[in-house]
Amino acid sequence: MSFEYLDHPADVILHSWGKNIIEAFENAAAGMFNFMSDLTRVEEKEIKTISIDATSYEEALVKFLDSWLCVFSSDLFIGKSFKCEVFDDNDEEHIHIECKGFVVMLRKIVFYNTNQYRIGEYFIIGKHQQGTEIKAITWHNLEIYDDEKDQTHIHILLDI
Repeated sequence: MSFEYLDHPADVILHSWGKNIIEAFENAAAGMFNFMSDLTRVEEKEIKTISIDATSYEEALVKFLDSWLCVFSSDLFIGKSFKCEVFDDNDEEHIHIECKGFVVMLRKIVFYNTNQYRIGEYFIIGKHQQGTEIKAITWHNLEIYDDEKDQTHIHILLDI
């Protein structure tokens, strides 16, 4: 998984990266969940579904992580696996990308999880370590950019 945590005076900055925007999103989700509980102890047993709409990748990222944070807070569900496949439908208005149950469209971005994938499990005291609670996903200093090696990077502040 390609993510790291950067220092911040009061919170934490999650830096994730990947060969494209979707892989960077996948790694951001894994990084968020790993901050709350060590993912090496999480098994892919259960399925959860989220759905969001957004008009930009920045908005999609905040809604995407916030939706998963709500799932964790309400159901104590820890997501672990986030894998994507890209499908080109030759539509200039939309780019369709299926991410292990997630679909992203460039103009109207939608993420959802299908029932054919096991992505995580429910938090169990004794099995899973309790990390630091994330209170909110923020827009402060949010960055999504490509570097000179054509990797996509995300920096997002997590309110802890």
